[in-house]
Amino acid sequence: MDYRPKILKRIQKKPIKVNYLKVMKERCLLCTCCASVCPNSGIDITENEVIFNENCTECKICVKSCPVGAIE
Repeated sequence: MDYRPKILKRIQKKPIKVNYLKVMKERCLLCTCCASVCPNSGIDITENEVIFNENCTECKICVKSCPVGAIE
């Protein structure tokens, strides 16, 4: 029996998206400037942190809009 098709099917899964943008929590003011300029609604803001969601395309508009340079 040829198992190659089954093995390949398991290997060919949806790629995992990795966000390279980071928020420095000690600098972040939670001012929502980044979320308001995001063209893809790729940023969620909770009570105490900024989260890049699956809509983030890493366009870096948020980096430029942050008044304190908390996103890199």
